[in-house]
Amino acid sequence: MAIAFVSGGWLLRPAPAAGGGVYQQARLFEHVVAAINQHYIDSLGEGDLYQRASSALVGSLQDPYAELLIKESYREYRRQMTGTEVDLDLDGEPTESGLDLGSDGLNPGDQVVSINGRNTAGWPPSRIQEELREGRGPTVTVVVRPRGSERTVVRRLTRTAVHVPAASSGVLLDGGVGYVVLRRMSEGAAEELRAAVDQLVVDGMRSLVLDLRSNPGGLIREGVGVAGMFLETGDTIATSKGRSEKHSKTYLAEQPGGWDDLRVVLLVNRGTASSAELIAGALQDHDRAVVLGTATYGKGVLQTTYPLGDEVAIKLTTAKWYTPSGRSVQRPPADAVGGAGNRLPGIQPSVLRTKAGRPVPD
Repeated sequence: MAIAFVSGGWLLRPAPAAGGGVYQQARLFEHVVAAINQHYIDSLGEGDLYQRASSALVGSLQDPYAELLIKESYREYRRQMTGTEVDLDLDGEPTESGLDLGSDGLNPGDQVVSINGRNTAGWPPSRIQEELREGRGPTVTVVVRPRGSERTVVRRLTRTAVHVPAASSGVLLDGGVGYVVLRRMSEGAAEELRAAVDQLVVDGMRSLVLDLRSNPGGLIREGVGVAGMFLETGDTIATSKGRSEKHSKTYLAEQPGGWDDLRVVLLVNRGTASSAELIAGALQDHDRAVVLGTATYGKGVLQTTYPLGDEVAIKLTTAKWYTPSGRSVQRPPADAVGGAGNRLPGIQPSVLRTKAGRPVPD
């Protein structure tokens, strides 16, 4: 009891009931933060405590896709969705890699002494990369100590936003077969693919192999746009069902590509996920494409990202989606390595048959 008196008078106030209303639970949370902030053996900033508590709350949802995005993780998320990266140019010469600037710039083993006048002693490589790429302003001044040298060199670098294409350039193979890789469903992916396929058609393509292997998905609107190009106007691409009407809708094909006679083969694997699976499911259900490869990842849920500030956002699962035939591709929780579950996860490859109707083994 003496310890409680020494710890602080606020401890003598009655603690909120564990099962009380929202107001009581909010008070409980404030009490917990105050207790840790004042009495925990290690010093923790109050802001850090709230951040940890918020992350723990999101983690308690037991949703592998829910995430609190803060600072660098939020910037990385936005880069992935927009398909952009930051390159660093030295003296106006473009570089292929942000930190490998050649013999006149930064090289492996060089020590970064300071960035824009800030001493970098003790900084991990990840923080140095973040500061170089994400710092304010279009330019950055770096003091470098080259490997094996005692002298320092000042380098002035220019930050340049670079678009990373979601779709590869099309390749026309023998027999009028076109081949395109769709790497991710970032902003503009559908239009990039449309341009690649249109060019292949002009070049004489009669059938298309669209490679979705290791495509992790991304923006659902881009997946809907890609699937819609191979279907007829009004065809169902997918339906989503969420807690609210806002997240429950039917996605329809709106802008066909005009490639009705184009035969399509989709390549998939375990790395094909999310909106890339949506494409495969829609084209498979409409008998518009043959799906070859292995079973896909099995992510049949949608996330919505809600910005909470300039450098913070929360990503939450808000709906499940289904293929036109009503299939869910969501992997059963216990089916990590083909275990429990009454159905197989993901999109299954198409069953090929001989002329006599016999299934062709994988």
